[in-house]
Amino acid sequence: MTEPRFFTVGADNSDSAGSVSDALLGALAELESECFGTEAWSAEGVRSFVSNPAVLTVCAACGDALAGMASAVAVCDEAEITKVATAPEYRRRGIAARLLAELEAALRPHGIRRLLLEVREGNSPARALYASAGFTELSRRAGYYALPREDAVIMEKLLTEKNLPR
Repeated sequence: MTEPRFFTVGADNSDSAGSVSDALLGALAELESECFGTEAWSAEGVRSFVSNPAVLTVCAACGDALAGMASAVAVCDEAEITKVATAPEYRRRGIAARLLAELEAALRPHGIRRLLLEVREGNSPARALYASAGFTELSRRAGYYALPREDAVIMEKLLTEKNLPR
């Protein structure tokens, strides 16, 4: 596998190549659909989300293919990680862990001191990934997810100088 290239799409709607292209927005929408199925956002929903000035998205590309993405919404000194997705053919290669680290590194200069996320109780691989990245369980939302009905586990990571990403 080609070493992934990571780049950030930020509040100014630009990435390292300038403004976000329709091709990248299409790839993000396709990844969204592939990874989240019936819970996926529409292409217009993805465009609207990426255009939000409070949103920061980190993408991983392998060659011309979008291998993964992670997004967060920043408010004051907190950020909620809203999406972490890796294309099925790129899973189990460390891309999601690297996306989390890159996202955290991109958020720190904006004064973010606390990261939050929610995950399905039964999504053991994601929960293990988040725990390995330093997240701990904060609380639960009973019956939050539908199809199947399942609790949401709320996890947090407090950002300090000690846990800077490497």
